[in-house]
Amino acid sequence: MWGEASIKIAFTLLAFYSSDHKFPHYWSEHSRDKVFGANTSAFSSQFSGFSICHPIYHENTMLLATGHAIHSAAVSTEETATFMLLPS
Repeated sequence: MWGEASIKIAFTLLAFYSSDHKFPHYWSEHSRDKVFGANTSAFSSQFSGFSICHPIYHENTMLLATGHAIHSAAVSTEETATFMLLPS
């Protein structure tokens, strides 16, 4: 149904572990993760399609990620779903 998925703001290990191309794109806050194919600055592009977002557990970052996901879905012309991994 959703096809490819993207991981936004992920742990490198998670993205590296899922290197079977179900997640062909992922973003990391660490520029050193470019070695593993990571993109940096997850907020520089809209979330689209199916995304998994696991931001660092910092209140402002989680709020920014949630707002960005909602805005991306609101302005997208394609089906969009973002699965957020946040603490309780």
